[in-house]
Amino acid sequence: MGICNILSIDGGGVRGTIPAELIKRLNEIEPCILRKADVFTGNSAGSFTATALAYGYTPEEILNFYTENTWMYIEEENPSPNGPTYLRDHIKEVFTSYFGNAKLSDLKKKVVIPSFYVGENGKCWRHMIYNNFNCSKNKNARIVDALLSSCALPGMFPSYGRNVDGTVIDNDPSILALIEVLNSTCGLSLNDINILAFGTGVYCKYIEGDTTKFSTHDWFGEADGNPYFDMTLYAGRRQTEKLLRAIFGENYLKLDPDLTEDDDLTNPFAIPQLYEDADVFDISNALHFLREKWCNKKRCYK
Repeated sequence: MGICNILSIDGGGVRGTIPAELIKRLNEIEPCILRKADVFTGNSAGSFTATALAYGYTPEEILNFYTENTWMYIEEENPSPNGPTYLRDHIKEVFTSYFGNAKLSDLKKKVVIPSFYVGENGKCWRHMIYNNFNCSKNKNARIVDALLSSCALPGMFPSYGRNVDGTVIDNDPSILALIEVLNSTCGLSLNDINILAFGTGVYCKYIEGDTTKFSTHDWFGEADGNPYFDMTLYAGRRQTEKLLRAIFGENYLKLDPDLTEDDDLTNPFAIPQLYEDADVFDISNALHFLREKWCNKKRCYK
C-alpha cells in the first residue's frame, strides 16, 4: 500500500494569499508537491485553493483569484444594517467561472471540504463534510455548492441554504481530512500518512485593559474586534497543530508565517504585504519534507 499525502489549507479570507504563494514557491522547486498529493483539503477560503489545485489550476492562477476578486469585499457590502456584512452574488459568479457545473466526483484527486449544517425542523446541527471518496454520500454535489457552504462565515456572509462556514468546526481542516482518509477503503494506518499543512499567518495578539471588568460587549463586540472569536480561532488551530505533531512526528509539517500587520480578513489592501510575508518565509524545512517524505511515494488513490 502506498503512502497517502494530505495537503491541507486553513481558512483566512484574503490571507489565503499566503498558502497560495507558499505553494507556488515550493512547486517551482519541487513540482511533486502537487503531483504526489493524494488528498486536498481546505476550509473557507482555503476550500477554494484546495479544490482549485485538485481541479488542475496552477498556483499562479489561484493567486490571480485572490488579487482580482477579493475586491468583492468592498464592492458587495450589504447596504442594509440588518443581515450579513457582505452579499454573495459576485463570489458565486466567480466560483462558477472557475468550475462551472462540475461535481466533486469529476475531480481526479480526492478533496475534503468542511462545512456545518445548522439544522432545522427538529433536525440537530452537525458537521457537513463534502468529499469525493467512493463511499461519500455527497460526492455528486456541485463543486460550487460545496465551496459556498464552506465560505459562509456567520455574520459576514449569508448561510448557504442551511450550511455555514467550516471554521465553525476548526479553521485547520487537517483532522477532518484525516478522518475521511482513515474511513475510506484504502486500508491505511497512521504510519502510512503524511500531512503538509498551510496556515494563513500568525500575528502576536494580546488584550489591553482590565479583563476582569470586561462585559459581554467587550468580549464579543466589534469596536475593537471580537476577542472571543479571535482567541477560539487561534487556540483551535494551535491545538490541532500540536495534536498532529504529537501523533505524526516527522510525517507532519505546518507552514504558518509570521504576519507583519494584523489586517482584517476582508481587507484587499493587505494583499501586497501578505505576498511579502510569504516570500520571506523560510521554506527549506518544507523542501526537505517534500524530498524525504512526500515525493518518492506511490499514490494511494487511483
